[in-house]
Amino acid sequence: MSQTIAAQEAEFAQGPLALPLTFDAAIPEISISRSGLEPEEIDRAVLNRLMQEIASTPRRTASITGLKAETLEKIFVSLSNARNFINVDEMRNVKAMCDTWEHSYLQGDARIREALEAHAESRQHTLTFIEGFYRNVLDEIERLLSAAEKLRFTYYMNDRRRRMADAGISSRNMNPDDLTHGAEAIHFYCRNNRPDIG
Repeated sequence: MSQTIAAQEAEFAQGPLALPLTFDAAIPEISISRSGLEPEEIDRAVLNRLMQEIASTPRRTASITGLKAETLEKIFVSLSNARNFINVDEMRNVKAMCDTWEHSYLQGDARIREALEAHAESRQHTLTFIEGFYRNVLDEIERLLSAAEKLRFTYYMNDRRRRMADAGISSRNMNPDDLTHGAEAIHFYCRNNRPDIG
């Protein structure tokens, strides 16, 4: 049984976002320009990844983070509860886009841009909520830690934020200035609504 667990941990540890064996004392700044994620999405992505690592490679995660198994179990429960509570409903954003498209009195590119801006506004409300929610989750986790554990966990979070930002994971954002792809998205999602006559 232990050999199976060890083999699974070894396989998981080789992934592109595998935990580093050590942390650098100075973590380079996150380059949002290179990140496919919005700034508000990064902590959520890091903490969801940590939850996966606790479940898949508990001994390795405990060793690298310097946290006790019992502490990791409590963190896992907190993250599990958070993940179950947060439901990023992309269809709500799409509905905002399609409703705007259907009721718009604009035509052509102006109508497309108006619909895409409605999607972006709806999505930003969700992102702002997620950012605040996961800030509270982080505060809850940090209250579980000793001063030494908190320092180590801070290094972990900063390292993982940088790695996640650089990992090329794509956000689902629609750029209001990308009218070509925006028109394709509107045609796909809103094609049963009033046709554009512009």
